[in-house]
Amino acid sequence: MSIFKLNSCSKWAIHPTGQHEHTMNYVLCIDDDVVAQRLYSILLKNAGYEVVNATSASMAIEKIEQQRYTAAILDYMIPDLNGLDLAGRIRRHAEESIRKLPLIVCSASLDRKAVQQFTLLGVRHFLVKPIEKELLKQTLIRAAGTQWDGKAITSLELICCNLGVESTTALELLQQAAEQLRVQYAQLREATSAREEAAVKMGCSSLRSTLCNLGLRSDDEWMMDVRGLVTAVEAGFGSPTADLEGLLARLEGAFDRLHEDLGKLKEPQLASASITVKPDTATSEIAH
Repeated sequence: MSIFKLNSCSKWAIHPTGQHEHTMNYVLCIDDDVVAQRLYSILLKNAGYEVVNATSASMAIEKIEQQRYTAAILDYMIPDLNGLDLAGRIRRHAEESIRKLPLIVCSASLDRKAVQQFTLLGVRHFLVKPIEKELLKQTLIRAAGTQWDGKAITSLELICCNLGVESTTALELLQQAAEQLRVQYAQLREATSAREEAAVKMGCSSLRSTLCNLGLRSDDEWMMDVRGLVTAVEAGFGSPTADLEGLLARLEGAFDRLHEDLGKLKEPQLASASITVKPDTATSEIAH
């Protein structure tokens, strides 16, 4: 699955019949607002999903244990438990498939602290009410890992446009930024091992700064994933429940994928540069 692709025609497409862990496309919507429940059903029905509603945390746990879901959308404020506590119960569930259920938090108000607490539970997808149709569908696709036409977060052409440079220069800048991310990641890991809080915060800040220089849109999946991991590392430092080693390993994997994709972008150029066409051959081909 590539981070980049060479054409700019990136269109989201849902494939309900594609290979996926969930055999049915059920989405659990946990919200006590009847209008929100109705809205979820209307917006997601045309996308091939069947919405199941839960009006409380206890009802949500009961429904999750009864069948599998593509994802769960939960409101931050719900009866009997808030969304954060419910997410924690799901992540601590005895059944592995339930613990791994993709979660999307949708609320009219979420503060920074709440977002950081959710990221520690592996939640990196957030929506703000009122709900916008396309954003809801795209967020659901990202959270659930459903296939779309191209894993790419953006095209090389769009990166060139964002940076204001031609493709060769863009690749050079991307390579330089990718190497810088590797160095900054190593420094962050060292600071984490040494339990140096100030250095960890500085390392996370440096990573965010370099990510901005990649020329990628902030809402692209790879960028969102990496930003979420960096935030989780920063928020989880000093917390006894945070799996910092796991977060750092996933962050390293994301940077490895960036390097791999940059290498793949260069391969076609190197291959074409090695081909030489003799003048007489070219002339005979044109004549025919």
